[in-house]
Amino acid sequence: MNDLLKLFSTTAVTVGQAEGGDRLAAKELLIKASKLLISGEPIPKDLASWLGKALGNIAEGEDPKSALNIKRPRGKPEKYSDEFQQLVADSIHYSDAGLHKGESQDETKLGAYAQAAEDFDISPNTAEKFYKKYIDSIVQEEVIRQEFQEENN
Repeated sequence: MNDLLKLFSTTAVTVGQAEGGDRLAAKELLIKASKLLISGEPIPKDLASWLGKALGNIAEGEDPKSALNIKRPRGKPEKYSDEFQQLVADSIHYSDAGLHKGESQDETKLGAYAQAAEDFDISPNTAEKFYKKYIDSIVQEEVIRQEFQEENN
């Protein structure tokens, strides 16, 4: 089983998240790359491509933190961590409620955004913003899981 898990790499998903602006994903990739480089192990192709592009941009004069997507955005710091935002997005995506901010017509059930707002003590608009920010990476992860299951059944 351990060997099987080694074959399954989430690097492609993490690269997609890093390219989409997720600083934590970018930091995770840098840590993984540094460990692989130090140990002399081969670097997965998608990680090597992401790192190579960033290094090329640095060589061309781009700020390293910007090229590697680890620079904090200017302005006030984000109120919510990336992990928290991802958690909210996941809860909305896997909710059986509709993607709306109000109550159902019979007023017995909240929409997914309203439910997340209540569960996480945020506004429905903030919940929707988090969902829209992370939906692409959630779908990517689902596709990879589905392909993995199909290959191993």
